[in-house]
Amino acid sequence: MDGATNSNSEPFVTVDHQTPLAPIETIFRPLFSSDYTRKVDKTTDIAGRLPNAVYTLPPHLVQAIVGLAEVTYATRKTLVAECTKFYLADRQYEESKEVFVDTEDDESTTITLDCGRLYSEGDNRQGQCGIGSDEEEVTFPCPIRLSPVLQVWCGHYRWFAKTTRGLYAWGNGSLGLGDDDLNNQPRRVPIDIEVLTVYLTSDQSLFRTSSGWLGCGDNSYGQLALGHSCENVTTPALIPGSDGVTRLTGDVNVTFAFTDGGLLASGDNRYGQCGVGSTERHIPTLTPVALPYDVKGRVGRVVCDGGSSFFIAGRRCFVAGSNGDGRLGMWSKEAIIRTPTELHVPVDDVIIDFDEIWISIFDFCVTVIRSGNTLLACGDNRLRKVSTANTRKLTTLTTLSLPGPVVKVFVDCGFMFVQLTDGAWVGRGRYDSKYFAHIPEADLIIGFYLPGWTPVTDEIAEVLNAREAADNLMFLPEPITNS
Repeated sequence: MDGATNSNSEPFVTVDHQTPLAPIETIFRPLFSSDYTRKVDKTTDIAGRLPNAVYTLPPHLVQAIVGLAEVTYATRKTLVAECTKFYLADRQYEESKEVFVDTEDDESTTITLDCGRLYSEGDNRQGQCGIGSDEEEVTFPCPIRLSPVLQVWCGHYRWFAKTTRGLYAWGNGSLGLGDDDLNNQPRRVPIDIEVLTVYLTSDQSLFRTSSGWLGCGDNSYGQLALGHSCENVTTPALIPGSDGVTRLTGDVNVTFAFTDGGLLASGDNRYGQCGVGSTERHIPTLTPVALPYDVKGRVGRVVCDGGSSFFIAGRRCFVAGSNGDGRLGMWSKEAIIRTPTELHVPVDDVIIDFDEIWISIFDFCVTVIRSGNTLLACGDNRLRKVSTANTRKLTTLTTLSLPGPVVKVFVDCGFMFVQLTDGAWVGRGRYDSKYFAHIPEADLIIGFYLPGWTPVTDEIAEVLNAREAADNLMFLPEPITNS
């Protein structure tokens, strides 16, 4: 093993690249040939063909060597079945590894952490594999050159690794490296104290330390709470008053900070979505959310999109922000509610939809609320997502009509999808042939929308099945029929 130096003059440990690849090919390729593996008895140990020294390496290095030898997946699985030593190395690797996946735009990058080393494969269009390569896809696990890794965070084409020599980052966007360039190999983030955790939004990166939180990225609305609205912060800066913040949440230009004494907010407040009771358009510092005194420190979750916020404390829910098309679930003469106001029903879960591709944040916005064993919805109904009734908008919470027992609900701009107990997904809303199964009867499509629940394509079902719970995907603890 040799020492090496990256662009920031930080040493890291890497495999000795002075060793030529030819000997690896010479050792492995004859061994992995299908002709040879067929001749090996299942009880035979093939140490005579593969140097015992290879098996003294950690299992993850054995995997990396196999990758360098360009062994196909089928041949590798055959070898695992035939070779006692490789089987043991493979099993140890599978049991000890920790896998991280960043999925963006239906493409994913997978990085495995094993024995302090990282190995990446998959989508590399933004350099997120971190191996210094410009190729768009990495097809087998490749080692990332880093000091021993302790922890990993990822999201939005960004990867951060906490190592024994500090925090490193690679990928694209809001990396805190002093520029906005794409980085296809790790560089050290200039934070001099230990980073305890990393929180990532679509345009910001926030770092918790013993001295408080630091942030970088888009700050157009003051959402980094740094006391100003400088458009882009490229190097992590300390957030004033964040030493008591235990965790952060938010996105779409708003940040919420949880403390023992109550909830704080910063960022875009044009529609009152910060809930601080102020008419200021931007809130550039952490400011208390104007919740009733008895719930200030009890808020467990905040769901927020581009213009509306839902603050959940136990089964009580307070709303603030834009009430366009009644999406806050309460009738009001005011289009904007700046001070959080309590809904009249117990709330167990909330999901809302938001898509920046539309002209207005108010286009086709819908809210779905679970109250016990009932699903309620409100908001824009032009595409009949909420109700088949010819009603443009639902300004109060309405029982959602369902096609049967439902276990998941997903809302997106123009669509609502639900999964039934048999695993099938159906949806309604804006008609698009790439989302829904072919409908031969033209009269089932009214204008641009489907009036009833319709099966989705296999491709969309696969994407929906792979999604985890989020602000627009609700997992139900038990099937709900709304009967």
